[in-house]
Amino acid sequence: MTALALVAGAVVALVVFWPNTAPEEQQPPSNVAAPIEKAPKPVRLKTPDKRDALVVITHFLYTAVARKHVDRSWNLVAPEFRAGFTRKQWATQDIPVIPFPVQSARWRLEYSDERGVGFSVALFPTKESHQRAQVFLVGLHTIGAVKQRHWVVDDWQTAPSQGLQMVSGPGAGGGGILEQTSAKVNAGGKSSESAAWLLLPLGLLSLVIIIPLMIGGVNWYRGYRADRALLRS
Repeated sequence: MTALALVAGAVVALVVFWPNTAPEEQQPPSNVAAPIEKAPKPVRLKTPDKRDALVVITHFLYTAVARKHVDRSWNLVAPEFRAGFTRKQWATQDIPVIPFPVQSARWRLEYSDERGVGFSVALFPTKESHQRAQVFLVGLHTIGAVKQRHWVVDDWQTAPSQGLQMVSGPGAGGGGILEQTSAKVNAGGKSSESAAWLLLPLGLLSLVIIIPLMIGGVNWYRGYRADRALLRS
């Protein structure tokens, strides 16, 4: 046993104290700074550009998101968004876009920089869907030549919990209402509802003004005739 212990101790000492003859890999010091990705430069979103972006978002909501005439959303999304899909496959509704039964929507601009823009969009569901309102984040950037430059959607995802303040009501917090409130869209992506409905509020307003004027005019004329009759008598 003593001899065995001596042999084991010799082996341990050999392993511990035997010099490492393998060449050490040394990295020479470098003066080259590690590349740091710069944050995109903020860019003011001009009113016409914002309007055009919101039009694309509106059409995207009432086609791809609401799953109504999904084929019409093909040109609304960025090529990388629909990568791996043919136009025919995209029209099958099995697309990488979270669906929602949209009845109406509100928007709020979140950022605008040299790469694109981002909006928070609060979606309010149709009554028959029995779902709760929900907030999504949508990103867009422009593609095409100068004269044919247009916005396309490159991102669509659910918003973090702090975005839920937008859904406390159709008139609560946010940049504005997306005017289209119907899933009925035609080939051009525009609402198929008649524009004649826009004249109804104007007609009611005009009646509120005209009717009192007519009543006042009739009363004045009756008073005038009564005064003339008294003078003649």
